[in-house]
Amino acid sequence: MGKKLLLHNLSVIFLLVGCDSNLQYSIAYMDSSDEGNSSGTQFSAPLNPSISSSTNGSGVNQNGTETTLTWESGGEATVGYQIAYKAGSTAPEDCSSDNIITSSEISGTSHTVKDLTESVQYSFRICALNGASELSSGVELTVNFVAWELEVTTVSENEVFEIHLDDATDLIIDWGDGSQGIYNNYGEDNQVTHTYADAGAYTLKIRGETARINFANTNAQTKLTRILSVVRGISGIKSFKSTFMDVTSLVGEIPQGLFDNNSLVESFFYTFSGASGLTGSIPAGLFDNNLVAEHFGCVFKGATGLSGSIPAGLFDKSTEAWTFWGIFWNANNLSGSIPDGLFDNNRKVSDFYRVFRGATGLTGSIPDGLFDNNPLVTNFQETFYDASGLTGAIPDGLFDNNPLVEKFNSTFRGTTNLTGAIPSGLFDNNTAAINFLATFYNSGVTGVIPDNLFDQNTLATNFVSTFRNASLTGAIPTNLFKFNTLATSFNSTFRGLTGLTSIPDNLFDTNTAVTSFENTFNGANSLAGNVYDFWTNSATDFPALAGNTAGCFTDAATLANRAAIPSAWGGDGA
Repeated sequence: MGKKLLLHNLSVIFLLVGCDSNLQYSIAYMDSSDEGNSSGTQFSAPLNPSISSSTNGSGVNQNGTETTLTWESGGEATVGYQIAYKAGSTAPEDCSSDNIITSSEISGTSHTVKDLTESVQYSFRICALNGASELSSGVELTVNFVAWELEVTTVSENEVFEIHLDDATDLIIDWGDGSQGIYNNYGEDNQVTHTYADAGAYTLKIRGETARINFANTNAQTKLTRILSVVRGISGIKSFKSTFMDVTSLVGEIPQGLFDNNSLVESFFYTFSGASGLTGSIPAGLFDNNLVAEHFGCVFKGATGLSGSIPAGLFDKSTEAWTFWGIFWNANNLSGSIPDGLFDNNRKVSDFYRVFRGATGLTGSIPDGLFDNNPLVTNFQETFYDASGLTGAIPDGLFDNNPLVEKFNSTFRGTTNLTGAIPSGLFDNNTAAINFLATFYNSGVTGVIPDNLFDQNTLATNFVSTFRNASLTGAIPTNLFKFNTLATSFNSTFRGLTGLTSIPDNLFDTNTAVTSFENTFNGANSLAGNVYDFWTNSATDFPALAGNTAGCFTDAATLANRAAIPSAWGGDGA
């Protein structure tokens, strides 16, 4: 059993003699106010804490200039902690040298160290502190900071490379040639430039904080050659607008998980547009971690080197998206079918303008119910324009759940391999539609024009080239435009329909606001019989027409009463 010696006055030095070497002694102190308290206060030597985790800048909410250290307690004697750190792979010898973070700055068993801009590697020593302000020897940790890595290639001496930044804070750019800069700027499209003295390939490393990075400038569009890593080590990114737009020198594939660390991103507008050297497929789940992204306009427009199918579920997590306009426009090497349910989770989307325009490699049919979960859409202008590889018929009820649509301009224009009849009632639920310009122009649709196709579209004003050069046959339905009293133009509406056989009497009787019948039936060379006379009284029946009738019946050579049709209307009469 050990003996306890109680010392009452710390200002006196005591010499203990004659102590039994076989007994253990502990020393306690008690000042005069503690007299009578035989327990006193004791201090044990602090034990080292143990490291439980660290965040090295690669996390979604971290950047490449700070790290969060977390550790476990150094034992009951611990009343606080002190940290020392320095750049490099070797930690300070103790917690009282180099850069010091005192116990008053540390709360609990975790601390974030910021402004680590000098190096991509820092070493830390974490020490426990006891009530006598004694420090343990500490534990060591080395943190390697990550950065977004890209390749820059120059072909001659003294070439300038340029990056544009939005709202950068302590953004560190290692240019890959031994030089580094730290950048702080506010506002959009701030230019940062660097001159490479020699030709060669350089690894660009970017870390820190910025709202946006883009290389859409003439000093980068022919020099940025590869994306070497996912975007990492950068916090605060809210937009990838135009990041790689028209960077034609960019080759290789889009890395899997490229945007996984960028949870704040709201816009992917034009991200890869015109990056024609990119190859491989669009990675599955590319946008899965970008839950607040709203703008997907023209993301892959003109990225002609991308191949493979559009991944199923590509936009499943993009529930905030409000536009996909032009996203696959002219990405003509994409192949395979449009995935079923591609837009099922995008209930806020309002715009499908040019989504698949010119995506000539897409094949298969348009999926049933493709737009069923998009009730806020207002625009289907050019959605499938020149997507000439699509086959099969237009699905029944394709637009039934889109009551707010205003524009069907060129929706199926140039879809030469779409076959089958136009579905009856295709536009019945689109009562807000105002524009049917070139809707089926140069499409492969066959059969007759459905009765009552536009009966519910009473706000429609534009029927310019609606059926022009389509493969439709038979007679024009009676009363096709009866309820479209606001229609102003029938310019080229049936032009080039070589399979049309007859025009019903009184076709345009209710369309008194019309301003143009130019080329309406031009080239419809299978029309037979007599066409009803809507020219003689046109000045009173169509007061806004103002003579816009040229070519109306030009090359409709088989009409029996061509001689009665005035030449101003494209007939053979006076």
